[in-house]
This record gives sequence, C-alpha cells and structure tokens, in this order.
Amino acid sequence: MNTTTLRRGRRATSIVLLCTATALIGCTAGDPLEQDEDSADIAVRNDDSAKAPLDAASVSIQRLEKPTEFADTKIFVTLSKGDAEKLANPQVVGAGDEDAPIVLRDDGKGGDEKAGDLVFTGLAFADIDALKARAEAEAKQDVKDVPQFVGRSVEKLAPAEALDLDKFLGGGVIKLPGAPKLLFSLANARHSLMITDPSVVRDFTRTYDPCTDTGAAMGPWSSAI
Repeated sequence: MNTTTLRRGRRATSIVLLCTATALIGCTAGDPLEQDEDSADIAVRNDDSAKAPLDAASVSIQRLEKPTEFADTKIFVTLSKGDAEKLANPQVVGAGDEDAPIVLRDDGKGGDEKAGDLVFTGLAFADIDALKARAEAEAKQDVKDVPQFVGRSVEKLAPAEALDLDKFLGGGVIKLPGAPKLLFSLANARHSLMITDPSVVRDFTRTYDPCTDTGAAMGPWSSAI
C-alpha cells in the first residue's frame, strides 16, 4: 500500500490513500439519490453498528479535465461481485475512517460512469507534491514491498509497483499499487449524520452543486464551509 495523499475541500487534511480520515466531495450533476426503505442503509446487511473490511480488487485515480474548487481527482474503487453483494446499498456506500467517511457511488450519478458495474467512484483532491515525492523516492530506491493497510493498521506487505505520475498528470487513469482493504461503514443512514433527505439536498438555498455551479457555495449544508 502506498502513501498517496488525497485531501478534502478547503479544510483539507492529508490521508494515506483511502484508508484513513477524509471525505469525498461528491459531484451531483444527476438527480440526488432518493431515500427509501430499500436504500436507506449504507451498510453490510443486518448490522447497524460495526464496520467490515472488504478487499478492493483495485483502486485507480484520474485527474479531472476541469478541476473545480472542490475536487481535482476521480477515485475508482473496484469490488468483487461477492463483496458488493454484502452491501445493503450497493449504489452509495461510506468507506474509510469513521470520523470522516468517504462516499463512493455505483449508481451512475455524481461522476460515476455506469451503475452496477462494481466500480465505485468518488471525488477528492490529490496532493501532487506528495505524488511527486513518492515517484522520486521510488526512482532512487529499490523498493520491493510496500505496506498494505486495513484502516490505519498495516496488515501485510504487497509487491511494490511503480506509480505512473506522468500518465496521471496527463489525464490518464492510473492504478494505485497495493489495493487496500477498505472499512465500509455499517451505520444505518437513518441513524447517521449523513444528509440524505431530498428536501435538504435539493434546497439550493442551503446546498451547492459544484458540477453545475448551482446553489449557495457557502450554504449551511454545502461542502465549502
């Protein structure tokens, strides 16, 4: 696992890939996800309080062609069919650190290209300086293994793979070495602090959509504050 840094919004904090604290700034160009009885849980079935580590088959990133104030990078997390079937809501899931969960989508909205293809998509900032530093360090050292994390703990060592920074900066999709186990949030959406009520997320006097530049960027429920 590597130490690629992703950041969030104006109060960005450094993290180790997708395994520690951050929140993705979701881009909601499509209609906001409806909340109903069948899709209220962003969880593994029949559990409302724990977290379950699921192996990511792969994790890739791509620099946005037109970065916004809230994101410059797409993140693609691919799950196996078996792991995806463990999710109560296979369309929108929370993953990562419980203090600031990442939102990943496989519903064909918010930057996700195709619903149900097992590729969960999120938006964030990439720390280019950290990426460059890593690429330079790899070029100078004969690194054979890198740590692979579960949450914040090292689980095992994985074979090192070179990071193609030039391809990333050119807009290409690059695979991040050492796909992690991700801790998927098992909190029931009705009992969590994630705002999903359509009367709120569609009220652009309080929210902001960075994809369409609609709403109040400094609204009380926007990600800008």
